[in-house]
Amino acid sequence: MRHQPFIVSCPVVSACFVPRTSCPPRGMETPQSSVHRQVPAYLAESQGGSVFSQWVNCVADEQASSPGCFCTPGPLAQPGATAALSPDQVFGCRLDALCQRENDMVPRFVRLCVEAVEKRGLDADGIYRVSGNLAVIQKLRFVERLSLADPEWDDVHVVTGALKLFFRELPEPLVPFALFDAFVAAVKLPASGERVQRLGELVQSLPPPNYATLRYILAHLRKVMEHADVNRMTRQNIGIVFGPTLLRPEKELASMAVDMVHQNQAVELLLSEFQRIFPAPGTH
Repeated sequence: MRHQPFIVSCPVVSACFVPRTSCPPRGMETPQSSVHRQVPAYLAESQGGSVFSQWVNCVADEQASSPGCFCTPGPLAQPGATAALSPDQVFGCRLDALCQRENDMVPRFVRLCVEAVEKRGLDADGIYRVSGNLAVIQKLRFVERLSLADPEWDDVHVVTGALKLFFRELPEPLVPFALFDAFVAAVKLPASGERVQRLGELVQSLPPPNYATLRYILAHLRKVMEHADVNRMTRQNIGIVFGPTLLRPEKELASMAVDMVHQNQAVELLLSEFQRIFPAPGTH
């Protein structure tokens, strides 16, 4: 039986949710805790903590009355229990597990999306900022043998939306939770040289798949930046879009709005000082 899409609305934002049939089980949870992980997949760009909180409350109410529409554990799940992921799981899979399965340091889905964007979308106005069709993005994520050359995926904003969704649904972001505070502290350092040096040290401490994937996506975003006179995606705009996507705290804090500024600045600095922070192999 296929569930029909349903609409979740609240005073500040609304979106269409397409049912999901599988996801990594995470043990028994409250609706709110589940929604906090799922919302970033659907909320294109949060406008602040109050918007996010209202959204979570609205979605939690809908989830309670719409069984099966979110990735919540089935009736056999027990507190603390673990279950195997689907062998083909890509979205919501741990980065290290996905890379090990694919025998590559950068996930295949990330490579496919980046190659498609660089082939036909670098000049697209608002690339990565403009939201793609959510229903089509949800369809794309479930295609088993994905070919982005298929005319069905011609809209480059669908491809970029799916790529952002992939990063948002990682159980842990590219910059692990344990390093979030250190990255923020590095951005706050008074001297430019100190900021770059400290960020470089932190980046070098990342797990190999995280380092390789972060380097790959930032190299791509630098190419996007080179077309800023056409696509209007300056370094600052890219930082706004990808700051909360590539690094975020494990728990929401009262300082979320301030932290978001530093998240954006961290991505901007990684882009502007890319060659110093990510030296070519064999040069460090």
